[in-house]
Amino acid sequence: MGYDPLKVNAEQFTTPQVINELRSKTIAYTRLKLALETGKLKMHTPSTAALEEIEEASRKLGDLPVLSKADKEVLATALELSKNRLNPKLVSDDYAIQNIAESLNIKYTSLTTFGIRYRFKWVLYCPACKRKYPPDTASATVCTVCGTQLKRRVLRKEAVKGK
Repeated sequence: MGYDPLKVNAEQFTTPQVINELRSKTIAYTRLKLALETGKLKMHTPSTAALEEIEEASRKLGDLPVLSKADKEVLATALELSKNRLNPKLVSDDYAIQNIAESLNIKYTSLTTFGIRYRFKWVLYCPACKRKYPPDTASATVCTVCGTQLKRRVLRKEAVKGK
């Protein structure tokens, strides 16, 4: 969405999956590669423990089904940096990423959106028979009673503290 790591004067990190998600021969890919080559951006592979903590947090909130591998790596990297007292600020317009970052007290900012105003806890439900499934039922996609495709809706929301 236009983030240029070459124009930022701060220590910056990315993950291998972020590079894998970008299409080669695009401006974003070129910026990222150049920032890595010049040392403005550092590659970080998060630990398994941090990834598991992100999976658990996103499962509890009901955001797990909408996160990509890159999303999880970025969140896990920010979590590790915050545990090492580096005070990271995650840059993402993705509301699920912001939702999880908010719940873990990780600072975040948006590029092109206003960002989240509420932290959501989601519930899976069947629109046909109205059966509810807990948000940590990440692998469920169809209702076990009637076979209808499950949907997500907000179970609970609370105002965010601020970015």
